[in-house]
Amino acid sequence: MQYFGFFLLALFAVGLAAAFLQIAKGKKILAAPFRKTGEAASNPQAADAKGLVSCEGEIRVQQPLIAPCSNKPCVYYEYKLEREYEKSTLTEQGSKTSKHWETITHDKRGAHFAIDDGSGPIGVGVTSDGLEAELEKTHSGAPPGNAGLASAVAGALLGGTRHRATEHIVPATGKLFVMGKLAGGQIVKTDGMMGKLVVSTKGRDGLLKKTNRTKMIGFAVAGVSLVGGVPMSILGEKPATEMCEDAFRDALKTACKAKIDSDAGNTWTWVVQSPGDYAVAVKQPDVKYPIWAQLTITDDSGKTIATDTGVGKGADARVTHGFAKGTYKINVKDTVPGYAAQFAKGGGLSFWVDIKGPTAPSAASSGSAASIATTAAPTASAAATTTTTAKAGSAPAKKK
Repeated sequence: MQYFGFFLLALFAVGLAAAFLQIAKGKKILAAPFRKTGEAASNPQAADAKGLVSCEGEIRVQQPLIAPCSNKPCVYYEYKLEREYEKSTLTEQGSKTSKHWETITHDKRGAHFAIDDGSGPIGVGVTSDGLEAELEKTHSGAPPGNAGLASAVAGALLGGTRHRATEHIVPATGKLFVMGKLAGGQIVKTDGMMGKLVVSTKGRDGLLKKTNRTKMIGFAVAGVSLVGGVPMSILGEKPATEMCEDAFRDALKTACKAKIDSDAGNTWTWVVQSPGDYAVAVKQPDVKYPIWAQLTITDDSGKTIATDTGVGKGADARVTHGFAKGTYKINVKDTVPGYAAQFAKGGGLSFWVDIKGPTAPSAASSGSAASIATTAAPTASAAATTTTTAKAGSAPAKKK
């Protein structure tokens, strides 16, 4: 519930930001002088001090664009062509195939046109960027045979690969509201990298109503999210996780899960406050490609206290010994250099870490640190097995 509370707080921020953006947009529309098209075209003083002006009128265009998918006449269109491709990733459960869409082309084009409310036309300078418009979706799906050069080239290059096209337009007929900078007797986008030319088929009044409605929705979402998000984020229970924390203290209540994706493996700080015999184990999960774990425990000076290696599929690495009060490091890594890195893009290789104890120190485990390290070290024959056995499965084999 706590994480859901955090999500609601994030939603509160998004809703609030959206509401204030709509307030700013509404104020800008109201602040821009609303002129007759003929007046704006003939009088440079029709704009405000920043050069901003707005007009509304019927679209007048001599040579409209033809939308590449729908063949509809328009004064502006956006056309995007994408292809689907498969990507294989090596995971501990085997090769995983996922599908993704890649953009081949994204074309934006505008025609030179004018709007006229009866008092005379004024030109509108539309460019491929900086247009803020309510576009009409006129196509979504497989590109038609006459979808233009981009589709033809994609078909030739990609063969039977699935691809899709989307198309949005500003139609070449109807009434249009335009707001932008008055320059050279036409309306163009405002200055700056974030400059915009606002056009709307809803008209000025319709755009103001939509802006106000979106503002109210934003405030409503923000309010509801705040009311629910604050108590949930403060009082809600933190969701349980099976993943290991960054540090351990004495024994673990339950085994925790960890992953490695490099030769360095994973290292945890282990604080022993209750001395005694502890059983530290690296347990293998039921996966196709488990690690061959090397478990190493060192003291705060870096001296190896105990180590063990699990060789072969399903073999655990285990250390059982007495530990004095102090701070230790527990490191788990794969025995073969470079192996874990092959699974990095697929989420790494997982395993379980378990620490049980403490029990009263036994006579064998109450000796020096040197005796502990010697007892837990793998035998020569086990080491030999590590270098001559390959992991099961079709992934790159363990080094021979």
